[in-house]
Amino acid sequence: MAPPGSRPGPILFLHPSDDAYGADRMLLETVEAARTAGRRVEVLLANDGPPGWLSSALAARGIDYRRVDLAPVRRRYLKPRALPRLMVSMYRARRTIRARARAIGAEIVHVNTAALLVAAIVGRPNGARLIWHIHEIVQRPKLLAYMFRTLPVTASDRVVVISYAVGRHLRPSWLARRRVRVVHNGIAPRDRRPIARPVQGDPIVAFVGRLNQWKGYEVFVEAAQRVGTRNAGVGFVVAGSPPAGEEWREGALKDRVERSGLGDRIAVLGFCPDAPGLFDSVQIAVVPSVWPEPFGMVILEAMRSGCATVATNHGGAPEIIENEVSGLLVPPGDVEALATAIERLVDDQALRRRLGEAGGHRAMEVFTLDRFRAAIQAVWDAP
Repeated sequence: MAPPGSRPGPILFLHPSDDAYGADRMLLETVEAARTAGRRVEVLLANDGPPGWLSSALAARGIDYRRVDLAPVRRRYLKPRALPRLMVSMYRARRTIRARARAIGAEIVHVNTAALLVAAIVGRPNGARLIWHIHEIVQRPKLLAYMFRTLPVTASDRVVVISYAVGRHLRPSWLARRRVRVVHNGIAPRDRRPIARPVQGDPIVAFVGRLNQWKGYEVFVEAAQRVGTRNAGVGFVVAGSPPAGEEWREGALKDRVERSGLGDRIAVLGFCPDAPGLFDSVQIAVVPSVWPEPFGMVILEAMRSGCATVATNHGGAPEIIENEVSGLLVPPGDVEALATAIERLVDDQALRRRLGEAGGHRAMEVFTLDRFRAAIQAVWDAP
């Protein structure tokens, strides 16, 4: 903590990806919160993938960043043959992080996401405090889940979690109670700018998210098939790309859509660079995660656009959506319950409008960027 009246010290940020998903966008906002507080910042991004959205966004805002080996823990690196290389990468990453922290005189090393387990061995270069910002609820594989739940709490000075659900997931619980601070993500107001209609239909129902095992896109498609069979005018959108190494998911999804008999009414878009514009173009948004959603930035984005939003009732979603007031909550993995909730919104335009308006109001009143910035700055400034 800087002495009263002095300029707050620099922060070195560590982030494991160069994408445009929730944790990437919130990293950008976290860096901006530091700059707003008058702190010098530098961002280290993992370089095990091609340059992407985040590095471009950092460059556009004049934020210093470097793409370096940060040894992020990914499933493809946990195979027996890849483990020795990961260990070597962790040693190199530790050396790089400590060198950059010393070079900028970092007061804080802020680690964004649990994937950078190297932070557990970084130590405190030049006395810098280690703050670990957790965006995940990892359940499988069990050994990796245990490390993600335990190391941030035991190795850092303070842990920031994006929801109470993430906080409850951490261990050991007695230490977590003392070190963990809940800072909900925030979202900025924006003018609506709808993109071209991605599919014909009235209303249009959208899934936006990664095509991975736990996001529930397959549950969405099955529910869409049931709803679409009974409601001829509805259109559906699936927007998202699979993680690296799981590209087969996109082809399997397209095959499934074709077999559904609704190929002309379910649009598979791939990654959508303008998710807010897509939400501005549809009326119903669905977040059907089968594993707990740590927070759900996509929920906030949909609510901000005035979409009537349906999400599964676990993880961070119940902290955002008040069931039957600002959206609908359904049991995870329950295709029929999801289809029923979607059909309620399809059949009842007044309900769609009421939930959409209430959701938009809640997103802009409760989950603001100003609140986020004030809360994260308070964590940095605390002794």
